[in-house]
Amino acid sequence: MHAAIEAVIMRCVEPDAAVALGVQTFRTLAADPDFRWVKVKREETALAHIEGGFYSWYDYVYPTLVSTTWCEEEFKFLFHDTPEREIWLSGTADYADDRHGIMDWKLSGNKDKYAKEGWKLRRWGVQPTVYAAAAFEAGLYVPGEEVPFTFVNLDFKGTKPQLLPANRTIQHMSFLKEQLTSIAEFIEAGLPHWPLRDQHALCSPDWCLKWNQCKGKHFQT
Repeated sequence: MHAAIEAVIMRCVEPDAAVALGVQTFRTLAADPDFRWVKVKREETALAHIEGGFYSWYDYVYPTLVSTTWCEEEFKFLFHDTPEREIWLSGTADYADDRHGIMDWKLSGNKDKYAKEGWKLRRWGVQPTVYAAAAFEAGLYVPGEEVPFTFVNLDFKGTKPQLLPANRTIQHMSFLKEQLTSIAEFIEAGLPHWPLRDQHALCSPDWCLKWNQCKGKHFQT
């Protein structure tokens, strides 16, 4: 889906051809020996989700976009530098322009996903903070500004997406530096393993490759 969107934005590819490119990209990824099916189990379903998510974007989001600043923009920069250590951030931002700020494409059929749980992303989401820091680093904003960030929950059935703003400021980035410093100090202490934590949906056999060696060895669901 990301590949299809990028083709439209950066190369003005027509919608049907963009979807075909998205399908081709997916099949290339799925051919990798390390590829895993998670929630979606069949190629037919995956391809329908790519097409539906793309048209949810093309019909409802694309007409609102203005001159593109970022599209699948890769970044890597020194985020925190102290005498003890350097902390670098890297990633790929989906999109940014002067009207919307930073936008990140998600895909779901759950219309209530952000209505019920969105406050958690607004309060604790790390991704908006990292992308905002990258935007500061790139000179798109200055530290006194609030960086606009929006999760765009595209509907895999092709209908109107759900939008969730999660703007970030320099204060969010300062706290992220403290968080990452605490993680770095923990790693550097050479403790034998990471603290166990299962209070998250990703602690499951669907999402975690180590689940059977951890929680799965104690009980099965």
